[in-house]
Amino acid sequence: PIDFELWLDIDTSVSRQLPMRGLPTTFLLDDQGRLRYRLEGIADWDGDAMVEQLTELLPQLTSTP
Repeated sequence: PIDFELWLDIDTSVSRQLPMRGLPTTFLLDDQGRLRYRLEGIADWDGDAMVEQLTELLPQLTSTP
């Protein structure tokens, strides 16, 4: 189980500030609000490759891995 916030940028105030060229685009920000990961397009979030990539990225996203 993962406990994290999911933000939807309904008024586009955030997406206008981030490097985005298409939809869908996923951004992962660290606990200081810095952009650490960007994925453009559809992803297989349950696939082994994605799970491995996100597991490796997790320590960069949180102050306590």
